[in-house]
Amino acid sequence: MKKFKCYKGLVTMLAACILWAVSLTTNISAASAQPANRLIMVDGRFAGAVDFNRDTKVIEQGPYLNLLKNYPDGYQIKYPADMWVDVSMSPVRTTLANYTTLVEIYRQPLDVVPDAYINYGNRPITTGADKVQIIKNQQTTVNGHRVRWLWWQRPRLKNVPADKNIYASVDIVVSNREVYSLLFKSASLPVLQNLVPTMVKSFAVTAKQGHHTYARQYSNHRSFPLSAAANEVLNTYFKGDKQYWGIFEHSFPARKEPLANLEQQLDYNFKFVLVYTSFDSPLPKDILQRADAENKIVELTLQTTSAGRGSLTYAILNGEYDSWLKAYARAIKDFGKPVLFRLNNEMNGDWCSYSAYHSSKDTGLYIATWRYIYQLFREQGVDNALWVWNPHDVSFPNFKWNHYLTYYPGDDYVDIVGLTGYNTGTYYPGEKWRGFKQIYDPLYQEYSAVFPHKPFMITEFGSNSVGGDKVAWINDAFRYMKEYKQIKVMIWWNGIDWDGTKPARIYRIDQTPAVINAVKQGLQGYK
Repeated sequence: MKKFKCYKGLVTMLAACILWAVSLTTNISAASAQPANRLIMVDGRFAGAVDFNRDTKVIEQGPYLNLLKNYPDGYQIKYPADMWVDVSMSPVRTTLANYTTLVEIYRQPLDVVPDAYINYGNRPITTGADKVQIIKNQQTTVNGHRVRWLWWQRPRLKNVPADKNIYASVDIVVSNREVYSLLFKSASLPVLQNLVPTMVKSFAVTAKQGHHTYARQYSNHRSFPLSAAANEVLNTYFKGDKQYWGIFEHSFPARKEPLANLEQQLDYNFKFVLVYTSFDSPLPKDILQRADAENKIVELTLQTTSAGRGSLTYAILNGEYDSWLKAYARAIKDFGKPVLFRLNNEMNGDWCSYSAYHSSKDTGLYIATWRYIYQLFREQGVDNALWVWNPHDVSFPNFKWNHYLTYYPGDDYVDIVGLTGYNTGTYYPGEKWRGFKQIYDPLYQEYSAVFPHKPFMITEFGSNSVGGDKVAWINDAFRYMKEYKQIKVMIWWNGIDWDGTKPARIYRIDQTPAVINAVKQGLQGYK
């Protein structure tokens, strides 16, 4: 009897979705004929008049369909009147949504041919690396533009509220240097089957006017209180005027002598140390205790990976790692002292299996994973962890749907914003030597504009010695770091990236006597 009621409910819901979709399709001409009420948004706020020198959006309202005119991005599109519009990340995307369906619209300028952009973004899905079911994969022409359609479905995830597990990715090629990408997500295939063609057919390119502006709302609210000790660390190290240095030394804390010897050479005691963990690592209590015995605060990184398993995003959100994550959280709780907890860093790089590149191109699933793990920690009473959110300075692929801000889990879930930008040098073809200010001036300028209310830390960084003057780079880092007032803690990554058995990127700060001396002299100004 219970099963019958369940099936009956599903049938009722499906019928409602079909009726809604049919009504949408049959009322297109009627909606177009109705006089429209006009809403104007300038820089994300409602306004009385358009201003084409600023970020202007106009919504012409109808009984069934609204028409959105996005002037900075140069397009207009019709969408269901019950959808709300989010322009808070206007330089990146515009989002339309109701309770069953969400649409993300990106204007993508290109420095590659359109097929390279489209095929690279879709590759994990079309090759089967992303374990989804492809519904449609075709190319057509709509309104004179070449359009690539890729539809797919993944399993429903039990720990994603109102999970939208059916996708349609539509790339509208308007020139060899410009594509508009629409990503639809819904819980109902019939809704998408009616909605997607309708919206795509209504899409039109218009003249671009004005410029984009972020319209994000800021909050320093935290969803649950920190321990007194964690609050003290936050206030002492992240809200004062002083800056502090930390280090990654791969042997620490299992072996303390190498770091102790380095500190002696540099005449400086690093307060913060970086440690990496994954699903293949032991629980972190022993690591934390060993570091604490040396008077270090750990930047504890958890990357939700396991050797040979690929992306685990779907598995995590299905609860398959709950036991391990709860045990990990309890280990932090049992340690008791403050920890900088960095979860799934550099997520906007496709070298990370937890990047949206490997899970339906859906950055919302990264956010869902972050919030889910955050909630598990909260349930285990972890109030001694300061949560550090940390993209890479360059997104790869450098597409707007993979923009770092699309991964932001929200102010309530982030205590510290992390910055990471390396001078990788020139060992590999295509790499460029980047000066310290070349990396961090634009990065800091953007982050301080987008996150004026959060303290920053450089979670890891360094310079290769291949391709330029590493000593000069280090001198610049120490000379100019104090200009970045929101950056409170900086972590040198004292290691090597290997190309097989060859050192490719040598980031070590004890590489040569000249490098050691440059670091030693620089640290004296931060004691």
